[in-house]
Amino acid sequence: MTLNNRKDILVYVITLGTILLISLLFPNTLRFKYEFEEGKVWKYENLISPFDFGIKKPQREIQAEYARIDSTFQNYYQKDDQKIDAVIQAFQNDFSKTISDQTDANLDPVKANQDTYKTFGVSLLRKYYSLGIVDLDSLKKTADLNRMHVLIGDELTIINPLHVEQVKNQIRSDLSGSTIPQISFLYPLLARHIHPNIYFDPELTGKLLAAEKNKIAITRGKISRGDMIIEQDAVVTPETAQILESFRDAYEHQVAQNKSSWFVWSGYFLLMLLLFGVFTFYYWQWLEGSTYGLKTHLFIQLGFIVFVFLSYLVERNGTLSIYMVPFCIAPIVLKAFFDDKVAFSAYVVLIISIALLFGFGFEFVLLQIAAGLVAIISNKVTRYWSPFFRSILLIALTYSVGYFSLTMIKEGTIGAITWSEYSWFIINVVLVLLAYPLVPLLERIFGFTTAISLAELGDLNRPLLKDLSFKAPGTFQHSLQVANIAEAAAEAIGANSLLLRVSALYHDIGKMENPEIFIENQSDYNPHQKLTPEESARKIINHVAAGAGMARKARLPKPVIDMINSHHGTTRVEYFYKASEAAGEGNVDKSVFTYPGPKPVTREEVILMLADSIEAACKSLKNPTESDIHQMVDRILGHKNASAQFADAKITYREMEMIRDSFKKVLKGIYHIRVEYPEEKLEVSPNN
Repeated sequence: MTLNNRKDILVYVITLGTILLISLLFPNTLRFKYEFEEGKVWKYENLISPFDFGIKKPQREIQAEYARIDSTFQNYYQKDDQKIDAVIQAFQNDFSKTISDQTDANLDPVKANQDTYKTFGVSLLRKYYSLGIVDLDSLKKTADLNRMHVLIGDELTIINPLHVEQVKNQIRSDLSGSTIPQISFLYPLLARHIHPNIYFDPELTGKLLAAEKNKIAITRGKISRGDMIIEQDAVVTPETAQILESFRDAYEHQVAQNKSSWFVWSGYFLLMLLLFGVFTFYYWQWLEGSTYGLKTHLFIQLGFIVFVFLSYLVERNGTLSIYMVPFCIAPIVLKAFFDDKVAFSAYVVLIISIALLFGFGFEFVLLQIAAGLVAIISNKVTRYWSPFFRSILLIALTYSVGYFSLTMIKEGTIGAITWSEYSWFIINVVLVLLAYPLVPLLERIFGFTTAISLAELGDLNRPLLKDLSFKAPGTFQHSLQVANIAEAAAEAIGANSLLLRVSALYHDIGKMENPEIFIENQSDYNPHQKLTPEESARKIINHVAAGAGMARKARLPKPVIDMINSHHGTTRVEYFYKASEAAGEGNVDKSVFTYPGPKPVTREEVILMLADSIEAACKSLKNPTESDIHQMVDRILGHKNASAQFADAKITYREMEMIRDSFKKVLKGIYHIRVEYPEEKLEVSPNN
């Protein structure tokens, strides 16, 4: 691998940035290396305990003990002894005000002996506030008034408090039993100042409840170092499953404490570096990723980050299932913007990385890759939306068949299917429908080109194409023929036939600037007769730059503009170059007669260059035979190859041969070449 320029280096920097972001989610503890399930066979070797550990009770048993404590636990309360002073002061003030306002002669004894009445009232308040007063409405249901746990100061004690109405009744009774005259006068005053001074203490209750639960033993029995946990090929019983779960917890906590978390993190980092690095090299170097540009690579890496973090959130939630995450959105969107190879390779990397990071097993990888592959191959004609909805149904079918099959393999019966678990797949498929609005949204945000937008550009009523048909009708007809020839060749090798057809329609729009310069638009007058070979060459070569400028102004997609720029590569305008040599002008400047390039890089650009040259060349043939066409195709392919026009292109020899055969077949149909029978010779008109 060679890093030829700054762009190549930046690609790997972006990949490294993705890995560093994902590294925030790397586990920093050791992961248990065995997978087991109750009722299944232990498929590993004999498992012998490497250390001592306790056998944990089943969680349901611990929860039952917790529930028992919750049902019998007494809440704790706090008694406010400071409140009595404020209550007494309020009572005395109330007493003084009430007496001063009284005009009733019956209360003269009270007025004359105010201190006696005040003292008696205060004694009653102190008596009942010291016992404790509660509010029945605010008490917890579990409160027992005959045995209430109360914090008084810093000391916990058990008391038997009274509720507000009880205190009022007791005061009424105390007053009626007194020999002091007119003592009943105190009742309404005292009743107004009876308030709760015992309150529920949630903090203390929670602390003591937790302490009580902590006394529960979470283990039952012990496995010593060297003990056999389970033998190979043994069935995992409920008891053995509990021992294995206890061993797993001990392994992940006890052993992990003795290992460096840095090594664990480094292991994940190197694994992700290998996985993403290989993908980046494969995508950038072999899948023509460099032709898509850095923006595309950044988009794919952002997709990785989004799905990894989404999986992390779902997994961390605890109540959701990873099977609800619509991973198939990724291949659907990538297929819409790029091709099958990019979509599938990126999707495989995504699924494997998520499985590695979060410990999902073979079943997860199998189901997701199968569904993603179906999403790609079931939506071949991406310029229409109907295949998309058919694809959704096939994804649902894939998940269903996969889930039911795996369940029957594991459980041996269809009755073991958990419909609540299956519902996560239904949610998944519904969420995959989001790919429908996502494609046009992402197309606008990132400036990508989809089959739908290409199909719209291929409409012959588009402004540029209508102008071309009026201003340069010969060029327009040439472009239509090139589009047909190129599209067939693209389909033959599995290239992007729609992109190629659209690019072929627009590849010569620059000829509209000087249509009469080009032979296909000339009638009787030839403007080259008044031009030098150099001037003619410049005008002809300029149609490439002019076309690219028009395309940019019309906001055509970048791949189309790239094909306009590269459809002549760095070839020479041979006719005028030879004319200049024949004129005897000394050393001819070859650069004047040479297109500036660039040379074709993608398979689509190669096909367009060849189709353009071959269509124009075959028009010059008079009544061509099949042999004439074959020779012309071979000669042009050989000439382009000899001039190193395909030196930068990622195309194989086999694909070139398939393109050659496609050209010959299509051109044979265009020129209506047929076998000439002897008896038909006299019937053939010379104009046919």
